[in-house]
Amino acid sequence: MKKLIVCILLFIFHIFYCQWIFAATEEAWFPDEIDIHYEPEKGMVVQTGDYEIDMKNKIFVKENNIMIPVKEIIDIGMREKNNTMILEEYEKNNHIMKLIHIAEKEYTDVILQKDEYRNTTTLYYKGNTIVFFENKKDIYINGETKYLYTVPYITEQDVYISAKDIPTLFTVVETHYKAKKDYAYWIYNGGENGEKIDIKQYKKIDKKYKLSALQCQLFEVDKKVAVDTTEKGRAFQIENRDVAVKEVYSYIKNGEIMTELFLFNTTMPYILYDTCYEINWNDAEKTAHIKIWNILQKDIVIKAGSNIITINGEDITMPAEAEIKNNKIHIPFSTLMNIFEISSVYYNEYKTEVTFSIKELQ
Repeated sequence: MKKLIVCILLFIFHIFYCQWIFAATEEAWFPDEIDIHYEPEKGMVVQTGDYEIDMKNKIFVKENNIMIPVKEIIDIGMREKNNTMILEEYEKNNHIMKLIHIAEKEYTDVILQKDEYRNTTTLYYKGNTIVFFENKKDIYINGETKYLYTVPYITEQDVYISAKDIPTLFTVVETHYKAKKDYAYWIYNGGENGEKIDIKQYKKIDKKYKLSALQCQLFEVDKKVAVDTTEKGRAFQIENRDVAVKEVYSYIKNGEIMTELFLFNTTMPYILYDTCYEINWNDAEKTAHIKIWNILQKDIVIKAGSNIITINGEDITMPAEAEIKNNKIHIPFSTLMNIFEISSVYYNEYKTEVTFSIKELQ
């Protein structure tokens, strides 16, 4: 009888033990999104869907930047739920949330290696290398130089970068990416094997554009288009033509083409594709402070009514004064090309049109 009772107790223990194990681990999983925000009781909280992640390296705010441990974020993005433990469940806004802990792996897929001689910290994962430098914004991503929004904070366990640098490093859906001083959110585009976090890969294609100050139009030069040639016996044939890309408010001043300063993502989408920038406008002083990072590193100050523009601390004289038209600040087109280090620029005889060549990033 005692043996029977012992067997029954062992069976019950086994059932409850297995249920706890299966409650603590779930099916394969890769996070689709990352939501980082501030809560008064907890500080900075990291969520993905119905899960709050118990971070080993805590996120913090420095100089109005959310600083994120990039190694741990990559590690989370590559983990499956069978490495995830549910610590507790709680209710939030009439919704059940699960606090989870990412279990340590004996052999991690993400490796951090320091080089004291070169003052570098290199992060390896999925055949990728990201090299960070002490007290520098420069980084190498698979051998290509990029620039961070702010200087990384490097510890023994991780490298902290600003949430604003996420689009610099990883494939995210830019339309859903947001970063403020106490909030960040992004959705991953996805990796090759199902994981959501992956390094951005760029293709560069030679493109040529033409800006007409008289027509206020930006054209793509010699673009291949399908042309209706039914009268010639064929329905369509491919021809090279100048195709209007975007209306751009531009005009002539003192023999210079003046154009809008920072509407690049809509005005000249291929110049600033994947280049990040932000503008702070001081209306009282009529001054724009512009910060550019990712493929370039520029800190720019420009004042309406002045022909001096400051780029990375150096004063440069423009051929005409900056001025405000239609509530937008305008500068000479030649200065715009100087900012983005574009040298293949050609004007027509009357200096009313300008053609320039760039590397389009795709």
